[in-house]
Amino acid sequence: MLGFLQEHGPYALEDGALNFTKNDYSWNKEATVVYIESPAGVGYSLCPIPEECVYNDTNTADDALSALLYLIETKFPELQANDLYISGESYAGIYVPRLVERIDWFIQNCSANKSCTYIPKLVGFIVGNGVTDYDYDNDGALLEMAFWYGIIDTSDYTNIKANCMVDPNTDPCKQWFKNVESALANINIYDAFGKCWP
Repeated sequence: MLGFLQEHGPYALEDGALNFTKNDYSWNKEATVVYIESPAGVGYSLCPIPEECVYNDTNTADDALSALLYLIETKFPELQANDLYISGESYAGIYVPRLVERIDWFIQNCSANKSCTYIPKLVGFIVGNGVTDYDYDNDGALLEMAFWYGIIDTSDYTNIKANCMVDPNTDPCKQWFKNVESALANINIYDAFGKCWP
C-alpha cells in the first residue's frame, strides 16, 4: 500500500496530506503494474477458511505463481507478449526471489514438455529495502542502522553488542533496548531523515 499510495501509483498521498495528487512519476506510464498481496489473507485479500490459510515462504510463492498465471492467461491475455518483472519490498526480499525461482521452474517445465499455453517472458526482478535473511535483517540490522546514523548512544550500542546478543532478557539489556526504542520513537525507520508523521 505504501508503494501504491506514495511511491509508484498513479496518484500519491504525500506525507501529511489529506488529499491525493496526480503522480507525475507513476510506474503505470511505462508499464502495466499488477499488485498481488502475499500471502492470501493479508491486507485487502480474503481468507474465507482461516485454518486453510497457513503459509510459509514456499507455498506463498506457489500461490503467487498460480495467481500470476491465472491473471495473465485468463483475465488479461493481452499481457502475454509483455516482458515480466517481479518486484517487491521489505519481506519481498524473500518472497520475490522465491516466486522468480518458481516462475523459472515453470518456464523450464513448459519448455521441456511443450505443455503450456502461456510461458512468461521473465526478464528480471527488483527488490527494494529487502529482507534477505530474517536472522540478520531484523533487530540486529535496526540496531546497526540506528547507531551508524547517530540516533542511539554509543554506550547503549556497545553494551547491547557485548552483553545482549545471546540473552536479551536480562534487566540491563531490557533497559538498553528501552533506550534504543525511546531514541527511535519519533523517527520513521524507513526514512530516517524525513519527517515522522504520527
